Amino acid sequence: MSLSFRDGARNTEVLKKVGVTHILNAAGGTGSPTHFVLTGEKFYEERHFPCKYLGLPMIDTDTFPIKDYFHIGADFIEDAIRSEGMSHIVKEIIC
Repeated sequence: MSLSFRDGARNTEVLKKVGVTHILNAAGGTGSPTHFVLTGEKFYEERHFPCKYLGLPMIDTDTFPIKDYFHIGADFIEDAIRSEGMSHIVKEIIC
């Protein structure tokens, strides 16, 4: 498992080199690039980087109900482990 912020999620050459097969984007909404890391299945397909992708539209605030996404994210990571894949988690910190 690996972890990165915005730039790491977009660097498909490095993701390929380290063997990432699953990407969980914890800032995967479809709004402002200020609040979300705008990648997705199409982003990775266009860069010829085959992977399983899950985008969770979470925002980094103290009132966001992050617990609503724990099971979804855990199931996705479990799938990567079961398939002997390498998961990569993306999180963007907004200050």
